[in-house]
Amino acid sequence: MSVTGRVFAGAVAMMAAGFFHGAMAQTAQQINWCDGTAGATANLQIEGCSAVIQLGQYDDKDLAVAYYNRGNGQLKKRQLDDAVADFDEAIRLNPRYANAFGNRGMAYRKKGRTERAIADYSQAIKLNPNHADALNNRCWARALAGQLDLALKDCNAALRLRPNDANARDSRALVYLKRAEFDKAISDYDAVLQIDRMQSDSLHGRGLAKQKKGDRVGAEADLSAAKMIDAGVAERFAKYGVN
Repeated sequence: MSVTGRVFAGAVAMMAAGFFHGAMAQTAQQINWCDGTAGATANLQIEGCSAVIQLGQYDDKDLAVAYYNRGNGQLKKRQLDDAVADFDEAIRLNPRYANAFGNRGMAYRKKGRTERAIADYSQAIKLNPNHADALNNRCWARALAGQLDLALKDCNAALRLRPNDANARDSRALVYLKRAEFDKAISDYDAVLQIDRMQSDSLHGRGLAKQKKGDRVGAEADLSAAKMIDAGVAERFAKYGVN
């Protein structure tokens, strides 16, 4: 899944021992906001990380975490250019920051730059071959780009790492749907819907797969249910190249 693809968690806890030692001007609340804890909204996360960055007393690796976390806040708000700029800075400060490459890839994908997103996901995987989220997101991006064989390999790799991951199952289902392997698509969508029966993308995708198999009754039930949850789901799938 990528439309609702997850933002990767911070690779380094902002409260790690010594990270904020001596930061007398910073409140614990701002620190927690930057870390995305204490119920921080995206706005509060951006505010907290900006305060950390402006203090200017941390080494490059630690400062990279603050830029990364602020980028996550920007990404949540769909302020994509700002998110890319923050992830750029995090990567400049720490060139081996796999999660920063992964989330910059997500920002690029949301900007419609699929090939650029794939390149960032690939770098994240190079730095961390067990990065299940990056594998899943590269699977999705490759599916959108029509690279279906490569996409399937990525989804299978993600599922080997996390066998019950609903996001990767949903992504693989799209690949199977685009490959006209409808029974396999339905099986993966079934697995997702057992976890979350209100997942509109999986309902719609399963409905399309059933429709292609000639199951009109089952297809109509799924497509109608998906539309009731999310009126824009059919338009979104048309953009994926499936309708």
